[in-house]
Amino acid sequence: MIIKQPYDYNALKTLYEMLSSIEREFRRCVDRDHNVFGILFISSLIISPHIAYKRRRLLNQIKSMVYASPYNFICVIRTTAPSYFPRTKRKNIWSLQKKAIDYLRDKCYVVVYDPNQTFLNHAKFLIYYHICLSEKIIYRRKFYGSTNFTATGLAYIWDLKGKGKIGNYEEYVITNHGAKLRLNKYDIFYLNEIKELIEHRAKLYTDQNYLKKFLTKHLNRLRFILKYSRKIVSSTPLGLLFRTYLNLVILYSQTYALLDEIPGKKLTEEIENNLVEIQEPMDPFEIEVIVPISVEDKDVGLEEFEALARDLNLKDKELRESIVEYIKLIQNTYKIIRDKYVSNINTINYYYDSKEKEFLQFIEEYGYSHIKSIRKLIDLSG
Repeated sequence: MIIKQPYDYNALKTLYEMLSSIEREFRRCVDRDHNVFGILFISSLIISPHIAYKRRRLLNQIKSMVYASPYNFICVIRTTAPSYFPRTKRKNIWSLQKKAIDYLRDKCYVVVYDPNQTFLNHAKFLIYYHICLSEKIIYRRKFYGSTNFTATGLAYIWDLKGKGKIGNYEEYVITNHGAKLRLNKYDIFYLNEIKELIEHRAKLYTDQNYLKKFLTKHLNRLRFILKYSRKIVSSTPLGLLFRTYLNLVILYSQTYALLDEIPGKKLTEEIENNLVEIQEPMDPFEIEVIVPISVEDKDVGLEEFEALARDLNLKDKELRESIVEYIKLIQNTYKIIRDKYVSNINTINYYYDSKEKEFLQFIEEYGYSHIKSIRKLIDLSG
């Protein structure tokens, strides 16, 4: 474990040097016409578009590797939906996250929604595989730990007057750049996840039935929670009321993430703006603090929810009022998505923005070969 002190930029330097060496290795094999492919998997709370080392933006470094050989290079990003962050309270985070994702989503497989992931994606890691079948060798690099991909997390910041601004203490780990002949079970775990994310992202844009099922699954959750919440609103146990309230709050936030995930940006952003005018999602940092373990975990007793509700000084009456408000809110949300998106789903390509049109062309040219390459690697390692 390496410590980044508030006045140090060793984490930023390490990450930059890692990306630079990755690009050199990959370009060397491409220039020699080797049978090679590279896989870059990034997961972080936020990918700031303004992180730079020696005037070289890290996002530019990532995109440069993709451009070197789109057929042979795979970039997958698992991160947090920009719309998770309220625009009034977390406008800067929402704006920076949106800019970073917009910059990469035409040439990278960017996934921001998972029905099983309730909260923020706090994992901060970069995993890279360099597989050269011509040389029969595999390289793997890792960067992970508590260091954010943010300016304050990676570096000691300098203002325009040349004066330093203290950052914060962070910890991070990097793996040695070692060659290996076989992949272990941990590598296979990551590769399977990468494959699933690529297939999911590609199908959203190329398989209309998949998109319909994906959207319908979330809409059915909305209907189920609404039906359940209407029954609970008249109940007396404080713990049950609080758990129901949390279900509604989380589901409303996840709906914003869903809109960031599905195709048709010109339409989904319009829907998001409509919802924001009614009510923004709750600050995700606040949601994390008020959930005991998991609102969907049946093993969590109602006494835990009741204890937390009492700690928050929440009363039965105000919880019922909040549940009623969220029921109306989610009913309205369901109607907006049904009337605006579902009714246009067969012609959703008319609502693609320029980045989506580029991404569609990208996956039509390279998507199948990317999936095929990862499957081949998994099979060889089996």
